[in-house]
This record gives sequence, structure tokens and C-alpha cells, in this order.
Amino acid sequence: ATAAGEALLARTEKAGSLPVAELEKECSQLKVAVATAVIPASLKARVNDTLAQYSKRILEAQKKAAAENKKKAVAAAVAEASKAAAAGAKFCMAQLEVGADSKALGEAIGAAQKQEKDLPIILFSVDAGKDRLVAYAGCDKAAVGGGFDAPTWVRTALAVCGGKGGGKPVLAQGQAAGAGKVKEAMEAARAFASEKLG
Repeated sequence: ATAAGEALLARTEKAGSLPVAELEKECSQLKVAVATAVIPASLKARVNDTLAQYSKRILEAQKKAAAENKKKAVAAAVAEASKAAAAGAKFCMAQLEVGADSKALGEAIGAAQKQEKDLPIILFSVDAGKDRLVAYAGCDKAAVGGGFDAPTWVRTALAVCGGKGGGKPVLAQGQAAGAGKVKEAMEAARAFASEKLG
């Protein structure tokens, strides 16, 4: 039992040199291994303490990545909205590279709408690893008054891959399986907006 415990501890300590993405996977496996291992309590405690330290490191890395995602999404959305408004477009649509981070898309919509108040905007992002497609839309009150609302826009776009969405008339989000169908979803969103907004 002691030899098994020492081997598990050595594996746990070795995991500390892995990149965060690999460390996260290894920690999951190690947590299962330590929970089922028949090893001395002192070694089990050392493994669990080390795993707790790794969990903190993973959480910090995830927070940092989320902050970077938001910053990147906001900059891209504001640029796309400005470009669409300058071209005289009736709406703005863009695909951002923030995975399935709906919070980043939400902040991006907010920033873009602050910049271009009268421009309906829909943003898409995919997480190929999780096979998720995320959409977030914002509509100004004039568009909503004219019968064009964010939840219907999101639902129409995601319908091509069986997704759903909802929210308030001026702000909505949705998700679907099928990251590979982002082009079809964007085309559905474009067709719907073109028909409703002219």
C-alpha cells in the first residue's frame, strides 16, 4: 500500500509541470485514482493537498483566459459594428473566436451596442472541442418596435442545428450542438434580418 501511495504521489507531483489544459485532465484522473486507492492516510492527504494547489492554479488560468476572451470579443465586436454602421448596413453579424464563452459574447454585444446604438447585432462563436455553437444578439428599441426582436433572431439562426434561445426583446442568447453548422446558422440569421429589416 505504501509503494502504491508513493507512486501515486510521484505521479501527482510530476503533473505539476504539465501545461494547464493537460494538468486539468490529469487532475481529474488523479482525483478518481486517489479516491479509490488503498494507501496510507498520510500519503492520501499529501496527494489531495497537491491536487488542491493544482485546482487553484487551474482556476486562476481559467479566470485569466476568460478575461482575455472578453477583451478580445469586445474589441472585435466594436470593430465589426463600426464597420457595418459606416457601410450603412441595417444590422451587424460576426463570428468571434471565444469558444462557448457566452459571457464574453454578452459583454461584446453590450460594448458594440454602446458604440452603435441603433444597429441590431448578432454574434456567433463555436467550441469545436465541445461541439457547441453559441449565439448572442442585441436589438435596439426601434427595431423591436418594428417587429424585429433578439430572441426570434437567435432562435431562427440556431434552428438549423436544433438549437434554442431566449431572452428579452433587446437581448437574447442561445446554444446548439453542431459547431460545424455555424455558416448555416449565420446564413439563416442574415436571411431573417434582411427580410425583416430590408
